Amino acid sequence: MKKTLQNVFYAAILFLLCPYVALAQAPTLGTMAGFVLFSTNGAVTNSGISQLTGNVGTNNGSNTGFGNVNGVMNSANAATSQGAADLLLAYNQLNSTTPNYFISNAIGNNDTLVAGVYSISSASTLSGTLTLNANGNASAVFIFKIQGALSSAANSKVRLINGAKACNVFWKIEGLVSMAAGTTMRGTIIANNAAINMNSGDTLEGRALSTTGAVTLNGTFAYTPIGCGSPTLTGPAAPAAGATAIWALFTSTGQVTNSGITYVTGDVGTNNGTTAGFDTLLVTGKVHPTNDTGTASAAAALTGIYSYLNTLPHDIQLLYPAQFGGNLVLTPHTYLLSAATTLIDTVYLNAQGNANAVFVIKITGAFSTSTNARVLLVNGTQAQNVYWKIDGATSINTNSIFRGNIVVNGGGFSMSSGSVLLGKALVTGGAITIASATITKQGPAATTPDLIISTTTGAQGTYNNVTITSTGNATLTGNLVVQGNMIVQTGGKLNTADYLVQGNNAFTLSPRATLVISSPNGISTSGNTGDILVTGTRTFSATATYIYDGTALQVFGSGLPAAVDTLIINNPYGVSLLAAQTVNYKLTLGNGNIFIGTNDLIIGSSGVITGSSASGYIATTENATTGGTLKRTVVSAGPAILFPVGSATSKGSYTPATVTMPSGTTDVISVRVFRGVKNAGLTGAAVTSHVVNRSWVISEAVAGGSNATVQLQWNDTMELAPFIRSKTGIAHHNGISWNLPAASSYAPATGTNPYTSTRSGITSFSTFITGDSTNNTTLPVSLTGFAATLANEITVNWQTASEINSDYFEVERSTDNNKFVSIGIVKAAGNSTRVNNYNLTDSKLSMLNLSTVYYRLKQADVDGSVVTYGPITVNVNNGSSAFEMVAAPNPFADNLQLSVNGSVADVTVTIFNSQGQLVIQNVHHVAAGSTSINIDNASALAPGIYLINATSNGSVFRQKLVKSN
Repeated sequence: MKKTLQNVFYAAILFLLCPYVALAQAPTLGTMAGFVLFSTNGAVTNSGISQLTGNVGTNNGSNTGFGNVNGVMNSANAATSQGAADLLLAYNQLNSTTPNYFISNAIGNNDTLVAGVYSISSASTLSGTLTLNANGNASAVFIFKIQGALSSAANSKVRLINGAKACNVFWKIEGLVSMAAGTTMRGTIIANNAAINMNSGDTLEGRALSTTGAVTLNGTFAYTPIGCGSPTLTGPAAPAAGATAIWALFTSTGQVTNSGITYVTGDVGTNNGTTAGFDTLLVTGKVHPTNDTGTASAAAALTGIYSYLNTLPHDIQLLYPAQFGGNLVLTPHTYLLSAATTLIDTVYLNAQGNANAVFVIKITGAFSTSTNARVLLVNGTQAQNVYWKIDGATSINTNSIFRGNIVVNGGGFSMSSGSVLLGKALVTGGAITIASATITKQGPAATTPDLIISTTTGAQGTYNNVTITSTGNATLTGNLVVQGNMIVQTGGKLNTADYLVQGNNAFTLSPRATLVISSPNGISTSGNTGDILVTGTRTFSATATYIYDGTALQVFGSGLPAAVDTLIINNPYGVSLLAAQTVNYKLTLGNGNIFIGTNDLIIGSSGVITGSSASGYIATTENATTGGTLKRTVVSAGPAILFPVGSATSKGSYTPATVTMPSGTTDVISVRVFRGVKNAGLTGAAVTSHVVNRSWVISEAVAGGSNATVQLQWNDTMELAPFIRSKTGIAHHNGISWNLPAASSYAPATGTNPYTSTRSGITSFSTFITGDSTNNTTLPVSLTGFAATLANEITVNWQTASEINSDYFEVERSTDNNKFVSIGIVKAAGNSTRVNNYNLTDSKLSMLNLSTVYYRLKQADVDGSVVTYGPITVNVNNGSSAFEMVAAPNPFADNLQLSVNGSVADVTVTIFNSQGQLVIQNVHHVAAGSTSINIDNASALAPGIYLINATSNGSVFRQKLVKSN
C-alpha cells in the first residue's frame, strides 16, 4: 500500500497547485435512494435469513427467497422502470467524474483516505480495514471508480470517521462484486453489467445496485443509509389515548382474571364483567372490580382508537406472517401482516434517533409469541409510540418481553408466567387472562420522571427509568424505587449506603461499572435479600468492580458472579464466602477479612492481591483436617507469591505464607492455616513447646516437579515457650513422619515482630510448621511399618523409628471396616531413639468364621493423646492378607527386592529420602499370591536412611530402609 499512499500524496500536491480541480460531487440517485437492492436486468435472490431495510426490486427478472423485508418488493412495475432510468443516470454521472487520485488495486490494509474521486485501473480487492476520513466535513464525498471487479477478504471493513457518511460514499465497479463472509461495506455500490454477491455475516450500510446482473444474498444485513437529504421517518400520527391513558389492562366486554403473583402499573378492569385475582398491593393504580364511570369512558375511547388504526393505510406489507421475528428490524411505518402471525425470537423497532416516531403493526388474524420472545426498542423508540392492532385472539407466551400498546378486536388477550408487557392491553370484546406476569403502562400520562446521573450526587425517591452514566457516581441517601429499568453504565458507580434499590423491572450492572454493597446479605439473583431488590432480572457483570462496605458481617450473596475481575473488601467485620469464588484480576483487602470456611478462594493466573495486613486477610477455618484454601498460581522462575492467610477465630492473627518456585514446574498452590501443631501433622496430640503455634497446610494441584522456597510469618505472641528464636527452621510432615531441616540450616528468625523463617528445596507439600533447633525432640516420628500376616492365625506387625513419651499401642479389629473392637494392648518403649519392632496375634480369629477382616493401630502417649493408623485388610478366604510386603536385604548395598504377597493387581512403590524428597516411583503389576519385585535404580541411591511405601487398593505398607556404602 506504500505506492497507493505515494499516489495520494502526489495527487494532493496537484490538487493544491490546480484550483480548477473540483471536489467530488454525489450523483443524483432519484428513486434509487429508497432501494437497498436493485437490478435493471437480473434476478434478485436471497437464501438464509437476511435482514433488509429498504425497497427491493428488479425491472427484468424475479425476486425470490426473501422473508419479511422492511421495505416494498417490486418486480417489473412503474417503480422499477423509473428506478432503471435513475440508476443509469447515476452511473453516467459517476463515470464522468474526473479522478483526483490514482491508487493501486489493493485497498484497505489499515489505510486512511480523504474525500475525493479515486481511480483504480484494474480489478481490486478490499482487505483488512479501509478508513474514510471526512476531516469534519459532513458533506465530504468519496467516489471509487474501479475498472474491473471488486472483491473483499473475509471480515474486511470500510470505516467512516470525522463526519464521513455512508450516503456520501459511491463505488462504480466495472465487473463482478463479490463480498466474502463477514465483510462490512459502506456506500452505494453500482455494478455495471455485472452481478453482486454478498455472503453470510456481511453488512451493507448503503445499496447494492446492478445495471445488468443478478444480485444475490445469503444471510446478509443490509440497510439504506441515513442522511444526505433522506427523509426523516416519523411514521403515522398516533391515535388519541383519551380515557385509556391510565389503563394497563382493559376490556370493553369480558372477564379480567389473574392467577399467581402479577405486578401491574396502571388501572385494571372491564366495562362489562368482573375483575378478580389481582393483589391490590401489587397494582400501582386502581383495580375496577366491575364497571364504573371510568370503564365507560375507556370503552368509548377504545372504540375510537380501534377505528382509527383499522382504517389507517399501510406503507409496507410483511409478506410472511409465519416468519415474523427472527431479528427483523422495522422503522417508523404502518405495517400490514394479512394472516395469523407468530412472533418468533426477536423483532427490533428502530426509531432512527426520532423519539417521537410512531410504529403501527396491523395484523389480520390471531397473534401469539414463542417463549422468550422479545420486542426490542432501539435508537430512541418509545413503547408509548408503538401500536399493535390485532384482529384475533392474542397471547404473550412464557418469559416473553413485549412492548407497545396492544389493541385487540375479535378475541381475548392472555399472558403466561414470567411474561412482561411494557405498554398496555386494550380489548374491544373478549376476556383478559393473566398468570404471574408484569404489566407496566407506558405513556405521557405517567408523571414519574426518569433519573439520569452523570455527576457525583446523592439519590433517593421514586423514578421511572434510572441511568447512572459513565461519569456518574451515585450514593443512596434513601431507598430508590425504580418503576422502569435501572442501569449502571460502564464507568458508572452506585453506592447503596445501607439503602435499597426496589422496583418491578430489571437492574443491570454493566461491565467495568462499580457497585458498593452494604447489606449483610450482599447481592442476590432473586428474592427479597440484599441491596438490589428489583423483581425483574438482576444482571451483575463479571467484569464489574464489587466493593463490600458493610457495618456488620456480610456474605457475598448469590448475585456475585462465580468469577469476577475486581473485588474490594472495606468492611472491618469481614465478608463470608458461601461458595467457591474466583477473582481474575485484583483482590484488595483494604479493611476486613474474607472468611472462606470450607470454600476455596481462587486468584486468576495473572491476578494480584493488594492491601493485605493484620486488618485484612484470608481467614481460614480452625479445623485441622478440613477447610477451604487460598489458591494462587506460582510461576517457575517467577516472583514470590504471597498467600495472606490467618486465623478465622483470632482477630489480627495474620500469618501469611510466601511461596517461590526458583525452578521446577509452574503450579497452582493452595494454602490454609490453623492454630496449633499436631504431632502427626493434621492429627495426634498437641505440641506445646519449641514451635510457633500455627500449622500451614500447603498443597499443589499437580504433584511432583516442584522445587519451591517457602517462607512463613508469625508474631511473638504465637511462640510456645521455650522457643529459641535465634535457631528457627521450617519442618513439614510428609504423611508418615516429620521432615526436619538439616541441623546446620537453623538460623535466627528474620524481621522484628512479625518474624519470618524460610526453607528452600521443597519438592513435596504437606503440613508445615516453624520450630526451633530443639523441636526434633518434641515432634514424634510416626510408624515406619504396619502390616498383617496370615498363617493359621493373623499376626499384626508394626515398627517405629523412635518414640517420645509413648505409653502403649492398641490393636483393633473390624468385620465391616466401620465398627472396631480392641483385641489387645502392647506396652510401648516410652522414649527411644532406636528401631523398635512390635507384633500382636489375633488368636480368636478362627472362631469368627470371617472372609475379610480389618485392623487398625492406635498409639497412645503418656499425656493421653492418641494417633490412629490404618486400617489394613486381610482376606481370610484366600489364605492371605490383602497386601503384605517385605523389603530385603535391609540394609542393602546394590540390589533391593520386594516380596509381595496378596490378592492385588497394581502396586505403586515410592521411596523418599530423609529430607522427604521423592527419589524413586514405580508401578508394578502383581498377580495373586507371592511375587518378587526388583527395584530399579536402588543401587544409584546415596548411602543413608530411606522410607519405602507400597500402596494398592487403598492399603499401605511402609518400611524404613538403610542404604550402605
